[in-house]
Amino acid sequence: MAKLAAIAAQVKSVCDLLHQYEGLEKRQLRRIQTVGFYNAFAKSVLNGDAPQLAGYAFDLVHFRSITGTDLPSILPISHKVVMRRRLKAFVGHRFNGAVTPNLRHNLAIIFRAYGIYRLRKNVEQRAKTVPSAAKAGHNYNHLRTA
Repeated sequence: MAKLAAIAAQVKSVCDLLHQYEGLEKRQLRRIQTVGFYNAFAKSVLNGDAPQLAGYAFDLVHFRSITGTDLPSILPISHKVVMRRRLKAFVGHRFNGAVTPNLRHNLAIIFRAYGIYRLRKNVEQRAKTVPSAAKAGHNYNHLRTA
């Protein structure tokens, strides 16, 4: 289980970034400056309540490091992002064997949060990479890379 202090520190970092780059309203700024806010907010995240602040819902996710260890983190999901249609992203497969499963796991978490459909070639279909296939005249304009 994730440690409360570690999650509270992540909440504080995200709140600092939101204040610095997006500007928080006075009401939101007063809210985060109250004593014990970060710990209380972190407890809500750990309980799975998906608390909200400044148009973001905060969710607890479990990313993986390259070595495969679990890294509990918070993922602020913006409600300001509106998808007009389902976005598709190509995910390559030519990574180091130790990196590929963990990278795909982390990408799947982020893609799922925003409803992005993940395209990838199967291991059996390694005949061409996207750049070499594009040179051969295949049209990959419908694919967007992440």
